[in-house]
Amino acid sequence: MKALIHLPALDVELSAPSPSSDIDGTLQSLLSAVESQADKIMKVSARFAQAPPTVREAPVSPAPAEEPYSIIAADLGVTVDQLKAARLIGFKEGKTQILSPAKFLTPERACLALFYAFEIGLDKSPITLEQGEEAYHMSRYTEPFAGRVLGNLKNTGKINRSRYDSAHEIVLTPSGIEDAREVLKAALTGGVKPAKRRRKTR
Repeated sequence: MKALIHLPALDVELSAPSPSSDIDGTLQSLLSAVESQADKIMKVSARFAQAPPTVREAPVSPAPAEEPYSIIAADLGVTVDQLKAARLIGFKEGKTQILSPAKFLTPERACLALFYAFEIGLDKSPITLEQGEEAYHMSRYTEPFAGRVLGNLKNTGKINRSRYDSAHEIVLTPSGIEDAREVLKAALTGGVKPAKRRRKTR
């Protein structure tokens, strides 16, 4: 014979031999068995009742990084297809380079576009001297980088002088960012704008 005994949060099933001629005795033996294990059963039942349910949170997938071309195209007011078709700048593994050096009038102008691609497209600022120099040489320029190109950009106020002098960090100034936009727009349309010169007053 089997008897099902319900306790809070726990169902206990006990069995014992139960000849049909001794039903009362069988029930008595089952009750005695329950009473002898009552403390243990209640402790187990309480543990199940108090244990908080295990909740497994689904892993959160990182949001995909926004395409650098999309960011730059939006900032310049052109389409992504136009920007890619012009083959001005390229991106790979968190780095950037100039793809068509001939479309830029000087290495300084190319570097403005290069640093702009770092800061706006890749959201990397400041740029270390090593990162800037690596990208410069990857772009197939041979003129001295730190001595000539950065010196000219610093002296004309296109990169932050104090940041470069104190920590060799390359950060475009607002004027440098605006010039970089103009350089890229000119390269996109096939024209090269010369540097603006102040008129001499007589």
